Amino acid sequence: MTTQNIRNYLSQSVSGDDIQLDITELDLNTTEIVISNLNFKTNRSTGIKLLSLSALLLGGSLIFQSIILYAALIVFLSIRFYCFTCLVQSEKLTVTKDFGVQLLTTYTLGRTRSLFIQFAHIHDVVIQEVIQNLKVTFMLAFLTKGSWFEKRPIIPIVNTINPRLDVLKIVYNILRKYVGRS
Repeated sequence: MTTQNIRNYLSQSVSGDDIQLDITELDLNTTEIVISNLNFKTNRSTGIKLLSLSALLLGGSLIFQSIILYAALIVFLSIRFYCFTCLVQSEKLTVTKDFGVQLLTTYTLGRTRSLFIQFAHIHDVVIQEVIQNLKVTFMLAFLTKGSWFEKRPIIPIVNTINPRLDVLKIVYNILRKYVGRS
């Protein structure tokens, strides 16, 4: 089994973060697509600084013995911690001919979320226009069929890093080759 790197592509996400698209052909039947957030380390260190500052403010509120201030800071610290743990390091799609697609998202503390979809349950792959925060952005998604359609008619792909349309078109063209075969 030889690994042949097909393409490395630099772009930006919708929010302005630098991202890198790596497309690797693992063998004749398997392609791996990885979208990495190049600003992940900077975003993570900023998140750690904000968590530390929030913890200091929480400790300082004990001096004033104000329950309302203390409660507000606990809520603020909880929200900051949740946002910190939701930072995405990378999203990976492993596409295997005549079998399916494995979606893997890696978050801040090494936490991962994965989903496997057989091609038998994928009707089509589409790029959709989505209105998000009063802006029109694009999203890549699988349209499902069969038993999956009842549970999840649309499955968004690489939607946490939010790559721009140029990256979505590249990923779409690769997926289209595989979905068209099934």
